[in-house]
Amino acid sequence: MKGYTLYPRQVRSSSGCFDQPVSTPLYQAHPYACFLYNKSQLTGTASCSVCFKLWRGHSETYNLVQALFCFSQDELNRNVAIGVVANDSQEHRIFKNLLDCPELLDPDTFPCVIPPLQIISTCHSFSFVVMLCWSHVVLAYWFSNVGELLFFISSMLRGLSFLHSRRIDISTSNILLNFLDYNNFVNHEGAAQLRAGLLPMQACYCLFDFNLSVIFPPDMPLEDCRLPSDLAGQGAPWFHPPDVLQGELDYDPFALDVGCMGNVFSSEFEVLVPLIPRLGPLFDRMTTHNIRDRFTAAQALEFCE
Repeated sequence: MKGYTLYPRQVRSSSGCFDQPVSTPLYQAHPYACFLYNKSQLTGTASCSVCFKLWRGHSETYNLVQALFCFSQDELNRNVAIGVVANDSQEHRIFKNLLDCPELLDPDTFPCVIPPLQIISTCHSFSFVVMLCWSHVVLAYWFSNVGELLFFISSMLRGLSFLHSRRIDISTSNILLNFLDYNNFVNHEGAAQLRAGLLPMQACYCLFDFNLSVIFPPDMPLEDCRLPSDLAGQGAPWFHPPDVLQGELDYDPFALDVGCMGNVFSSEFEVLVPLIPRLGPLFDRMTTHNIRDRFTAAQALEFCE
């Protein structure tokens, strides 16, 4: 692909292949990620972070491909991810919508949503979307103080509120961090080492992955946006509130998003409520089974801030 150099495939496994960049990436300012790169520590085995894996598997539950993308470097050695999206699909429309949002590229207005950098059309029924290459967040053992935790929560609510303002729903468990580690960090010690590498810079978090998302007309009121109830089980159902468990024929996808994010917060941070009492009512209002009383994303963000 002109202007981009794909990572050469290094190690194959049943779940995909681990890749390494062609050359040492250069740090660039927002929105590109900072990185930790120690090539001497990389071996010929699966030693790269999971964020550099080319996923080619499928969900055993739905028996369909969940993601198809590869990692690359542009002409300035900046890390990017290149995904494939079907033309005129919901995902394609969402990326086109976000491509027209200059605030995504400005660190002062960044609304905590992964920005597409370019959409490359083809003569086929699909297009390539060039995106930032950020890393997955290791929530366990990640935050070193209360301020960092509250910043993470407000960042996630800011991203959700921004997407809802553009009538886009999303799976709220898909979270990225503007930091890349070319070495494994899968345990307490590894997460602590990664966090130490972030100290000189401001961590940024964002929501990503729109392959199961839906975009509604921009002038449609949020309360009028409905989807068939059979779609409510997509994404990460273990975080879903019981919005369609009583025979509902349709549901509010934006209220479901808030409930899902509230359940993510509760599952990770509920033990901290005695230390940070304000988290209690926030989590309660985000996860209440009474949908009319549930916070909207904008209300949750206002409460948090």
